[in-house]
Amino acid sequence: MTWGMVDNKHHKEGFGKVLLLHRIEQAKEIYPGIKIALGTTQHTYQFFEKYGFKTVAYEKDHWGKDLDLYQMELV
Repeated sequence: MTWGMVDNKHHKEGFGKVLLLHRIEQAKEIYPGIKIALGTTQHTYQFFEKYGFKTVAYEKDHWGKDLDLYQMELV
């Protein structure tokens, strides 16, 4: 999963959920059995947790000062 963003003025409207679930469905269809992973930040990791992603690695300041990496996998 890479660059699945929704403009923040449209957060909490369901667009992110629809896009994420569609991308997961497509990945599973095209690549059965593949591990679905992503890297995100402390600002959005909780969104992905709601859909079954778990943090498997963490690195403080990975993307820049005060922008941490949460490496996540779908379980």
